[in-house]
Amino acid sequence: MTLTAFRRTRRRTVATGRIRFPRALTEMERAGAARLQTIASLHDDLERLGHTVTDVSVVGTPVVARGARWHAIVRIDTGEELVATCRIGLGRSARYDVRHTP
Repeated sequence: MTLTAFRRTRRRTVATGRIRFPRALTEMERAGAARLQTIASLHDDLERLGHTVTDVSVVGTPVVARGARWHAIVRIDTGEELVATCRIGLGRSARYDVRHTP
């Protein structure tokens, strides 16, 4: 699993990334790994931007299925809350966006 994209985007968006998975993973394994890998990648991306993650909580129960979306609230050292949205792709990838809460 590798992070293939990281960039700073519009003002409200902190980071955007894409994770690609090996072909050998089944659909259930890919969807479960997407959750874990996305949170790990978010943590790394925010550290690259100079923040320390203090807490991550998943909102609701993440659905383990292709095409599903789930959200996480990420708290950083400045006291800000960021909302992470992950979309599990229909192929071998998952995408995520991290935004400042309005």
